[in-house]
Amino acid sequence: MTQEDNCPDLYASDADIPQIPFAIKKLGLASHHYGTKARRKDFKDDFIHILNKFDAHECDSILFASYTLKTNTIEKLNLPFVLQDLAYIRAIFFEELLNVRGIESCTRYHVWMKIGAKWVQHICHQAFKKLKNNEDCADRFVKGFAKKRASMNFALMLCGETNIIFRQPKPYDIIDTREFLKAFPKSVSIILNPGHDKMGTGYMNPKKKYLSQKNRIIVSVWNEGKLSKKNPLRSVDGKVPWSLFENEQEATNRIEPIFENGRETAEQNESVDSSRISKDVRLAVLNIQMG
Repeated sequence: MTQEDNCPDLYASDADIPQIPFAIKKLGLASHHYGTKARRKDFKDDFIHILNKFDAHECDSILFASYTLKTNTIEKLNLPFVLQDLAYIRAIFFEELLNVRGIESCTRYHVWMKIGAKWVQHICHQAFKKLKNNEDCADRFVKGFAKKRASMNFALMLCGETNIIFRQPKPYDIIDTREFLKAFPKSVSIILNPGHDKMGTGYMNPKKKYLSQKNRIIVSVWNEGKLSKKNPLRSVDGKVPWSLFENEQEATNRIEPIFENGRETAEQNESVDSSRISKDVRLAVLNIQMG
């Protein structure tokens, strides 16, 4: 299984990811408040406007928080037609929320890449959410990682796949029994880590710090709206729905917000009407500057 008990394990059958003919240099991050677990809200009303906003900021790649679009939304958007009008964007990463037996819990991940004059679609699947009872999935994930998830200067790790490494309760050491870092091609300097919602920083940040060693960065973005399990009336959202670790140091302040609370937070680009983007959407840009 992958994310949920009723979702088949499809990672093993994923095709190798195409090799994009460019390096990611300017990355757009998109998050929003996605509602309750019973009524997930996707980006359907904002997706195209968000792409246009990032294109106006000359981003070459866009990473959406997971639970991005429902299947019927993708069909209505007619993406191959929409993408033709983009001037700067050359890669888009987002998740599709599937309806399996009436339950919207299974997902598949989309990578759209512009190769030459043509947009190429690649589909992949989250290998596992937690390592418990998923040892075989974890072994296949590491074995196939270089070909299934790495392209040019980036590699893709979906949400809880960061659990491939383990943090001990005490003394909080990181355990990498599968020597996962050796699975990365030398060309990879950026790990893209889209998430569904905020995970505990005390548990996840040491893992991200570990993954960012050897002159590498890991950038994460997630949806807002997660509530505390102990107190369902309390939100666990932090100040921002994204994070960045670079060379084993947190560097989230390098991510520049460009749209929050229905307003531009960066220099206004008059070619794009920001009023068409929902107030619960938050957008940011990361300029890749690896030393």
